[in-house]
Amino acid sequence: MSSASSVNLSLKQPCADFIPPTQSIGVWLTQGHSCQRDLILALRQACFADQIHIVASHSIIRPDITSVADIAFLEPPLDERVDWVIEQAQRLNVKLIVAGRYGRTYLTEKHKFEQAGIRLMAGASSIEHLEQVNNKSLFTQTCTDAGLPVVPATTVSNAEQLIVAIADWASRGGVGVKPIKGVFAAGFWRLDPNAKAFDCFANSSNFKAHPQQFIDSYAQLETPPDYLVMPMLTGLECSVDMFCEHGKVKQAVVRYKQHDDNQRLSLNDPARDLAVKVAELFACDGLVNMQARYSAEGELYILEINPRPSGGIGYTMHSGVNLIATAVVHGLGITQQPTNTADISGSSALVRAITTSVRVDG
Repeated sequence: MSSASSVNLSLKQPCADFIPPTQSIGVWLTQGHSCQRDLILALRQACFADQIHIVASHSIIRPDITSVADIAFLEPPLDERVDWVIEQAQRLNVKLIVAGRYGRTYLTEKHKFEQAGIRLMAGASSIEHLEQVNNKSLFTQTCTDAGLPVVPATTVSNAEQLIVAIADWASRGGVGVKPIKGVFAAGFWRLDPNAKAFDCFANSSNFKAHPQQFIDSYAQLETPPDYLVMPMLTGLECSVDMFCEHGKVKQAVVRYKQHDDNQRLSLNDPARDLAVKVAELFACDGLVNMQARYSAEGELYILEINPRPSGGIGYTMHSGVNLIATAVVHGLGITQQPTNTADISGSSALVRAITTSVRVDG
């Protein structure tokens, strides 16, 4: 998504006596992982006019993000954040908060938002469901128990278990490992017996390491983290970005990651049908993302679900579906439907991200 043609990049702070327009309701996007600016710009494109005002906040000074909102805040320390957010939300007539990076912190005190009459979207309907999603081992087992096609995995917590699990899965094909908790593929490796010892240093973006090198490194840890050992699927990977309301998918866009760095968008796809089942199982609530991948035999398997907007959610605007605008419509009960930017119903769209720069020194 491109930025607005004229944007004031200074970090804006509301006056202490700021009073929003009487007819305007506030939407607040707290600090996210990587897509906060895209979501704000998507709200701008939805043409809600004076029905809403947009609040954005971050824990560090990020005018590239906060300057595209109507009101900007620098967030206080995490242990003070919930009460502070509620206080400011009440002052600014904010009725919807889309939690990003620290969704768990907000969801832990969901009752406070409910008491204040504020709709909180933090990825899941309860802290219990959020824990099921964030723990990849528990997530895998829950999907398996529900009969959903999830990538099978063995959970290990020491070097002896790791050696056995790698040997077991290697007898059936390629092997991958990843920690049971984490984001942005941190800790994920493809274990390739043909890899050279220096491969993981020469090109870490390939996520390829020799099995023995990984085993030796893991064995040296005094308290090794729990890891999943799993088969490596070789088919296309896809993401499903969706807006859910207490487990019910309201809108979704499927993104297929092509080998040429393009992404193909689709509104009607088997991955969407699978995402609907996953969202219901884990009571997803708000903007969430499911990752899935095809096997060489053409079978689709769930990799994981992220209880937050994905870094690639900006791609989805080219589908004609504005997910954040849909969240606002449902969260605030606005009757006006958001303006679509395109229409790919029944077909698909090929998109590619480009890097742009903005000046942030005021």
